[in-house]
Amino acid sequence: MPSRTLAVASAIVTTWAGAGAAAGQQPVPAQPRQPAHAIYIEAGGLPAFEGAPYSLNVEQRLIPHTFLRVGAFFGPVDSRMTTKLPILLSYVTPGATHNLEVGAGVRWDVAGASSDEVSLAATVGYRYLELPGSALLRAGLNFDIHSLSGGSDAWRFGPWPSLSIGFAF
Repeated sequence: MPSRTLAVASAIVTTWAGAGAAAGQQPVPAQPRQPAHAIYIEAGGLPAFEGAPYSLNVEQRLIPHTFLRVGAFFGPVDSRMTTKLPILLSYVTPGATHNLEVGAGVRWDVAGASSDEVSLAATVGYRYLELPGSALLRAGLNFDIHSLSGGSDAWRFGPWPSLSIGFAF
């Protein structure tokens, strides 16, 4: 009796699977859920801790779920004009609308300090994107790890909260 049930189930699956091909239907390729590009303003994070209210960031998808982020802040910090350039590689979990984002990279303080300074940077947070071609919302914690004033005794480590809004396309 069980072998007869298996044979009937197999026949039903084979008939159902072949029905679309027999009707000449082609499978519809899946649309990528994550866009290839994004641009957004980030409020908070480490620049806010240092007196800068925001940074401008762009992202480029390199491979599925992996993005290269390059940002910039130009403005006054401690009464000096400064330029900060974060460069991070981020992984965004596969999913529909709500995703976890984890990234790591470097932050380069180009101008305004006594000398150029490079520090380790990391981010972890929530990413909301309804569809490619729509608003991108992010909320997370940013980490920056480096020695203060060149001294080996004083280290700075986050987290610094951040919020971002932008457009993904």
